[in-house]
Amino acid sequence: MRGANGSGKSTLLQHLNGLHRADGGSVTVDAVPIGRQPTGTLAATVGYLFQDTDQQLFERTALREVTFGPLATGVRRRAAVRRASAALDGVGLGALADAHPYELGFVQRRLVALASIIATGPAVWALDEPTAGLDEAARTLLAGLLARHARGGGAVVLATHDAAFADAVAHRTIWLEDGRIVAGRPGPDA
Repeated sequence: MRGANGSGKSTLLQHLNGLHRADGGSVTVDAVPIGRQPTGTLAATVGYLFQDTDQQLFERTALREVTFGPLATGVRRRAAVRRASAALDGVGLGALADAHPYELGFVQRRLVALASIIATGPAVWALDEPTAGLDEAARTLLAGLLARHARGGGAVVLATHDAAFADAVAHRTIWLEDGRIVAGRPGPDA
């Protein structure tokens, strides 16, 4: 999803996991109406990556951070830690499991937040400006993770100004303007 600053991209993403609630109509994800469901409950269905990753990191170690989501969705501790460790390995941060997230660099903090989504295991990933501040290696890693999630039957909805990345990974692009869809087109792989 693309559009100018203030076009409604982030707001639309936040409706998918209940951070924003619709004033009218309804929001349905994976055939489930969002309605009055608690945001925490929706995390098992929709994982959200904030545009400012630092807004979502709060634990004392990367491993605790990534373990939080699975625990919150009812996964037993041992399995949650296994999932978190695998997710950290998957984003290349397994060796930094005991590091405090705020002692990590920006790209690493972003990857810790993404690992949290991976470990929780939602079918839908809602990513707000996921490539912001990423170096080429992290962008390539992200593209691979998105492709693997989609191949496994998952969905990715991302808001971005990064046209090259969107064109490379998206099956469909939607343009927003003033909170409304003004154009949509299939991506190169559709």
